[in-house]
Amino acid sequence: MAVEATMMGLFLLLAATLVVLLISSRIHLPTIIGFFVTGILIGPSCLHLFTYDQVSLVAEFGLILLMFTIGLEISLKNLLAMKRLVLIAGGVQILLTTFVVWLILNAAGIASGTALLIGFMVASSSTAIVLNIYQNNGQIDTRHGKLILAILISQDIAVIPIMLLLPVIAGVGGDVVSSLMTLGTDIVALVVVLGIALVVVPRILDVVAGRRNRELFIISVVTICIGVAWILSLVGVSTSLGAFLAGVAIAGSEYNHEVIGIIMPIRDLMTSVFFISVGMMLSLAFMLENILFILAIVAVLFLGKTVITTAAGLLAGTSAGTAVTCGVGLAHIGEFSFVLGAAGLSLGLLNSTIYQVFLAVAILSMTIAPFAVDAAPKVSRMAICSPLFGRHCSPKTGEGEMTAETDAGEEHEYVIVVGFGPAGKYVVRALKRVERDYIILEMNPETVAAERAKGENIAYGDASLEPILRYAGIEQAKTLVITIPDSAAVRGIVSTTRRMNPRTTIITRTRYTGESPTLFKIGVDEVIADEREAGLALTRRVFANENVPAKDLDQYVREVRAEIFSEREEAMAQKAEESRMRRLSATLEPAAKTEFIHVPVHPESEAAGKMLSELHLRKRFHVSIVSLRRESGEVILTPDGTTVLMPHDMVLLSGSREDVSAVQRLFGKKQK
Repeated sequence: MAVEATMMGLFLLLAATLVVLLISSRIHLPTIIGFFVTGILIGPSCLHLFTYDQVSLVAEFGLILLMFTIGLEISLKNLLAMKRLVLIAGGVQILLTTFVVWLILNAAGIASGTALLIGFMVASSSTAIVLNIYQNNGQIDTRHGKLILAILISQDIAVIPIMLLLPVIAGVGGDVVSSLMTLGTDIVALVVVLGIALVVVPRILDVVAGRRNRELFIISVVTICIGVAWILSLVGVSTSLGAFLAGVAIAGSEYNHEVIGIIMPIRDLMTSVFFISVGMMLSLAFMLENILFILAIVAVLFLGKTVITTAAGLLAGTSAGTAVTCGVGLAHIGEFSFVLGAAGLSLGLLNSTIYQVFLAVAILSMTIAPFAVDAAPKVSRMAICSPLFGRHCSPKTGEGEMTAETDAGEEHEYVIVVGFGPAGKYVVRALKRVERDYIILEMNPETVAAERAKGENIAYGDASLEPILRYAGIEQAKTLVITIPDSAAVRGIVSTTRRMNPRTTIITRTRYTGESPTLFKIGVDEVIADEREAGLALTRRVFANENVPAKDLDQYVREVRAEIFSEREEAMAQKAEESRMRRLSATLEPAAKTEFIHVPVHPESEAAGKMLSELHLRKRFHVSIVSLRRESGEVILTPDGTTVLMPHDMVLLSGSREDVSAVQRLFGKKQK
């Protein structure tokens, strides 16, 4: 019966979450709001379907995974690269926020230790919410993105000493001397365990990755996360903080992004239960009774943190626009605050009333957070053009300043090469010859280590995982080349790529010609089938050996290609090409309806034998040639100005219906 009850409870929990999230997505509300609403609805405040104790174990595991992935975002490389922002902007924001809150609460008669803890809790912002929004919007490399990342890293790192200080603040260790001795012991244990983890964990992952077994890698990562958390809990460090440090230990290794990709689906499920459990702990009746007081605190919180964080950014030397954008984006309370709040509640620093006020304020602020992050650039434009900053400028001028700041990471087209076997090496060699930027994704750790030692731009990772493709820069990549012959892996990579960037041109290889239609259907733009290319190469060699004239050789090759390249596959390829153009046009401004029309090049046309740059299609007709297919079957995607149009080429034109119709005369037979 216990099993059936557990299964029913799990079903109801997931079903309720599913319904609320479907409604949230329908009305475009952030996911985290759906989690909070689910917890409030199914918890003691409304339907009484669950109590906090019933989901606390899963929620604790979700918090552990959340802290683990946050730790993965922090590496020594990032810290050194942003040390000024981390130390100055982050340090000032944490210390000043904590001091101001402590001062206000102390004046209101709240005990000094409790006021200090609440100050720490208010200083924290949500890494999970902000980084997710910035990564999805491609703003992580902008000026304000780097400032926000630096302050979030500072807040995350600050949790370590704060958690160790809480028992001392609460006075649970007896006299001051005993408390300080306990604190010293905890710090030594933490440093020793973290030092060992920084050395041992990457070596363990080296060995595990060398086995090239995905299941083994996943189990190893979860074991490391739980193991480090458990070991540190033996010396008095919380399991969530231990998991955070386990993530930090892995962050500096080359498997960092692979681990994030593997853990993320598990974390998302478990973390949802954590945020649901937070909603369960909130007393809806208490919040409604004190709603005006709570809303007033939320308003003061957003105003106060915006001002303090903006000041911290200015002190670090950033521009006014960047500082204000960061201040508005970090004005809410973060998930680490729940960790500190739970610890403070267990240590007696917080009573139930204060904790309920904190929960209500935190949940409301995190609910507002996604909207505040989106609105931050607009607020910044208004602020920097106001007398507050001594500026008198038009809204247009403000936009110009913000554009200059937010466009720091201009889109840069380059190639992602998946796999570094013989085929991948040929592709990379060609890219080097034409001086095109690229990055290689490879799953063999020995190859990665060897090529990286030679200075190759190569990273370890499974290209079917979103974090890996995001790390490789899929949002800006013009071309993705998949050189591995594993059709199942190729389908996973294509599916993830199309979800993240519909504009990217995907070129892949496959062993068998029969797999091509399926690959075209899921979004591949060009398929190189080993069977087909081997057959054509053999045909050429045979004919050349038999001294067949070059003219006849070309004719025979076209016939062989026509037989191998079946009409069905030709149609699928053409549909894939047109589908790609539709995806591309969906990202363009809808000023005019873009049409895509295939037009043959007549041998006696004006265009035959000319380079595209000679035709001036864009200047004369506002039309582009987005691809062309030679009579031999060769496909040229995104041809440049030096491409020569040959008789019988099939070109794909893009432009408005009127412009495309007007330009077609260039490709038809000249009128005498």
